[in-house]
Amino acid sequence: MRLIPALACVAVLASCAAPAPLPAPDNATAPNFAPPSKGSLIVLVPPPQSKGTEVGENMMGTQLDSQLKAAGYRVATLQRDNYEQLWSQEAAAVGGVFDGASGAVRPQALATALASLARRVCEEAKCALLIRQRLVSRQAKLEGSQAEWDGTRQQIRLSNTHSRDYRFSGTTSALSVELIAVTDRGAFAFRRFGGATLPFETNIRETKNELRKNLFGTDTEITEGVRVALEPLTKQ
Repeated sequence: MRLIPALACVAVLASCAAPAPLPAPDNATAPNFAPPSKGSLIVLVPPPQSKGTEVGENMMGTQLDSQLKAAGYRVATLQRDNYEQLWSQEAAAVGGVFDGASGAVRPQALATALASLARRVCEEAKCALLIRQRLVSRQAKLEGSQAEWDGTRQQIRLSNTHSRDYRFSGTTSALSVELIAVTDRGAFAFRRFGGATLPFETNIRETKNELRKNLFGTDTEITEGVRVALEPLTKQ
């Protein structure tokens, strides 16, 4: 990340609104996907409880439940013990979803296991969709005083600043909500990223990035990321 002193402002006669943030380039939606009818049941896989982001993941689960219900859907979340047992069986059936040598995800194995899980869960629960949720690390583009990534734009977070403006270029680490949705028949529905929050702030005096002490202080850090990630279901 490169820090550039702000240039003096130049008065202009007219101004225009900033363009909407660009969606993630790796978003994907099935060509024939149509949102389930209102009142349909959507089942959520519980968040993974990754070390260091557990609080944010719990907020994500709560926001998904709230925003889906506000959109007119019924929502249920699998009990963690039940999910872990089912997922262990599905992962074993495809020979594992991670490569034994590199530890990398095996995309086809993951897709097959998720499809089987969705069919199994939705047959019993009579759900229309199964959604897998995660908080993932992404790259945000820095431009001026803002960072943009995965359909969102946020003010760059600073500490120990002087009485001046700062402008930035380059990239920085960011967190996004990732949702993968599978239909009751096991068909891929969509994979969507929504920019959630910037976990680091730039300490101007020390000229370094530091993990924010107030990270996930409120669920507003997750709200926008969930909203953007849910657009295939909520944006008509």
